[in-house]
Amino acid sequence: MQMQTPSWQPEFSTPWVASGLALTTVVFIPMGVLILIASEKAQTVRVRYDNPNSPCDYLTRLQNTKDTGITNPTPQQVLPHCDTTVSFEIPETMDPPVFLYYELTGFYQNFRRLVDSRSDEQLSGGTQDCACRDNLACPPQEHVGQYHNNGDWSLVFNDTSVKQAKDVPYGPCGQMAYTMFNDSFVLKEGTKLICDSSLFDARGERVAGVIDNRPVPPTEFENPCEKKGIAWHGDTKGSGRYQAMELNDKTLGAQGMTQAVTDIIPINTDTTFSPAAESALIEGFNKGHYWREYGHQIPLIEDLDLAVWMRPATLPTFKKLHRKVIVPLVKGTYTVTVKERYPVQGFDGEKAFVLATRTWVGGNNAVLGVAYTIIGSLACAFAIAFLLGHMNFPKGGYTQEQFDLLEQDAFSKPRD
Repeated sequence: MQMQTPSWQPEFSTPWVASGLALTTVVFIPMGVLILIASEKAQTVRVRYDNPNSPCDYLTRLQNTKDTGITNPTPQQVLPHCDTTVSFEIPETMDPPVFLYYELTGFYQNFRRLVDSRSDEQLSGGTQDCACRDNLACPPQEHVGQYHNNGDWSLVFNDTSVKQAKDVPYGPCGQMAYTMFNDSFVLKEGTKLICDSSLFDARGERVAGVIDNRPVPPTEFENPCEKKGIAWHGDTKGSGRYQAMELNDKTLGAQGMTQAVTDIIPINTDTTFSPAAESALIEGFNKGHYWREYGHQIPLIEDLDLAVWMRPATLPTFKKLHRKVIVPLVKGTYTVTVKERYPVQGFDGEKAFVLATRTWVGGNNAVLGVAYTIIGSLACAFAIAFLLGHMNFPKGGYTQEQFDLLEQDAFSKPRD
């Protein structure tokens, strides 16, 4: 049956193959050149700002607090961040939009257990419980207290209800949300504010703030950068993946809980809290901080920054879009002041601040241009080789007698 089934099996002759390779040459080499020219026009300025010799850990922040004159600070008084200021040069004017990225080095965000450490149903507003992709992945950030002594406390709320810490899930839960990048940047040209990345709410609307003891109203003129548009459209619009959720009194989110915690009772009698520690635990809980990590804010589920972070990067060195500057950055000296909260010394990483422009091929993409050029050049070389071979051996190097034999049907009787 297979022998009798009609079929079409094209056999391309040398001129057709050479023509196809020539067409590839005509398309690919000019495309590669255009991509290389466009890539040259895409500008990038990278500024590393973390100091490996002086990491922004708790001891550093504690000492910075003491330097302000507080000799014995409470946990609430310890500064939640380190202020790091770096100066840098922009060699040529960067036309808007200028994309502001943060870059991490040495962070394996595509690790399978980390990618699975999230609750898609919770993120989309379908449930307030931690319905994790992988039950082994979400701990120890599945519920309150799981990271510290497995939630061996009872929480007393102002409505007189009592719950164990292990019965209060995080919203959002899991390690992906827990490890979210949370440094913020203040970019200036001299004294002129270019972008304060913290003066936006979760959905990208501008909010008022204070910069250098000066009130900053929520206007484009005062803070000429944007947060809207940094995340994928499908993640945030309509029935996207990250939807606002009204938390009930069983879930701890960025806003705290519906009922405020008034007391903490250790179930294990060997566990005791000093008055200052208990006060910090209660205040941190009510402010929506991770349990026993005062100052580490739980992200809002609908936050655009969270949506950007939750898209796993393929490589351990990656950058993610943070804000978009909507005014030109002229040639000159700039400063960026970073409120550092994100530790990288645990994985020997680096942090950097990146400003970049884009062209019709995206950012700096010289590799793509080189690839197009090389493929076009190889196609040209093979086209020339095929044409020369066809001109010198039009019948593939066979004699007329051999060539006539090739035209026989394989199942016919051989010719005399």
